[in-house]
Amino acid sequence: MVNKERAKQVKKIAIVTATANSGPYQRGGGSSLTQMAAVVSNATGSDALGDFGGNRLVTRAYKGISSRIPGWGWQVIAEKEVLKKPAYEEFKKALKEAEIDNELLRKLANSGQQVPTGFPNYNSRSHGTNEKVKAALNKLAKDLGVDAIAFVDLDIYYGASFAIGGTGVAKAKASLSLNVQDQQGEWIIRMQPAAQTEYFSGDSDGSTALVGGNIPFTDGTEKLYNEAIDEAIKKMDEGLLQKLK
Repeated sequence: MVNKERAKQVKKIAIVTATANSGPYQRGGGSSLTQMAAVVSNATGSDALGDFGGNRLVTRAYKGISSRIPGWGWQVIAEKEVLKKPAYEEFKKALKEAEIDNELLRKLANSGQQVPTGFPNYNSRSHGTNEKVKAALNKLAKDLGVDAIAFVDLDIYYGASFAIGGTGVAKAKASLSLNVQDQQGEWIIRMQPAAQTEYFSGDSDGSTALVGGNIPFTDGTEKLYNEAIDEAIKKMDEGLLQKLK
């Protein structure tokens, strides 16, 4: 998971992407590629997770991890400094070109993943294998003047605490994954996608109703996901701090 020798060379880092799935789903009940549960109801002012809470959830995860990284001994480049670089636009252009050439990438790009404002939809295990994308990332790292760039992945889902026939109560859950590579594209921290692991995961303190195997997404539900994300961030911070020592 962590290459300690490469990690020792890192002084400055930039988070260049952060992504989350399109909406919460019940773990074990569907494909991690689609992650499309019919869970949205009673949402204040909207019936779409992307409009209601998804962008805020992934932004919370991104900012939360950014705030913890200095404790690992790394300086984090501010988001506005990353987004304004011409090399960042070149990176986004390379992503679009890769999607034109690859049907799977086109599907991923149109799967409704949530990203912080200004960030592109990125999948390190799909986009990251494209040579143009790799070259653009290496150039971005050099132009930013950082030793490493990072990619945040958030998976939001839920699990039944008690249910009979799909009706009962459920906990909001979140898993986080962080991948970090140096200017040459060599991995410093390498993790499985968040949808495929519970290594750094968190549960909400409270619970929400589970009806027909689905949960309503309301203001209260967003609060539960904030709790789950915060716990996952805390676990990642503690876990990686130990592994980087």
